[in-house]
Amino acid sequence: MASYAAEEVLQQYLAKYGARPRTPDQLCAFARHSGQNLTFALARRVLAATGTSASQQAGSSSGSSASASSPASPAAVDAGGWLQQYSRDYGHPPSSAQQLCAFATHRGGSLSFADARLAMGETVPPPIPESSRFPWLQDLFALNQHYRTLATMIFARLDMQQNFDIEQPVAAPTVSARLPLQDIARLMALAKPATVQEGFECSICLSTHSPCAPPKWVQLPCLHVFHRSCYRELVQYSCFNLMLNCRCPLCRLDLWEALNQAHTWNSSRTSRS
Repeated sequence: MASYAAEEVLQQYLAKYGARPRTPDQLCAFARHSGQNLTFALARRVLAATGTSASQQAGSSSGSSASASSPASPAAVDAGGWLQQYSRDYGHPPSSAQQLCAFATHRGGSLSFADARLAMGETVPPPIPESSRFPWLQDLFALNQHYRTLATMIFARLDMQQNFDIEQPVAAPTVSARLPLQDIARLMALAKPATVQEGFECSICLSTHSPCAPPKWVQLPCLHVFHRSCYRELVQYSCFNLMLNCRCPLCRLDLWEALNQAHTWNSSRTSRS
């Protein structure tokens, strides 16, 4: 009784898709989708039984008449055969190679996209040489990292103060006093050497510390730590663009104000001594 039910499920599958399921799992999934219960063992048994009888019937029939009246096995049909079947069934060729591949899959076969394009007369673009793939990817990653670093530095340098005291503005050096080379030396001296643990990330370039190639790290008066080279780029950008204030990218500490405070504190210590 169970075998009869399995054969009914198989007949329903054949009536709907016009081809046999390729695996017992496919037949079980169809049964569940149809609201029926079919075990894997029964599905495998009915596929094996019907497959044997079908092959015996095909062997007893004449080769010429059978090939003309019945379609070939889905696995044996090439791209040209799938194209002929599609045109015969629908009265016109497929509009794209994807449509021909979908038709072959729906009929229980397998057809690659490249073979479908060749069968339809479409030109296949030449493959990218392996020697040129990785340099192109490396250039892409380098360009992406460059723009990430540039965007981070620009946003870090923009003075976005919204609440400020007009009566007591923050003292800033005048344009005449902004000598870039002297400013760079003063601001670089403001940062002190620092040590970090493995995995520590610089907030300017977003790269982490690696003991294999340890770069130099510096600590600002606000205790935030960056690469020395990244901090130097930030200082140079601010000194050569007089409209921007040099600030810590994280806490927005005005480094000019911190430098003036440090200078005042050192002067007071010198006068006391």
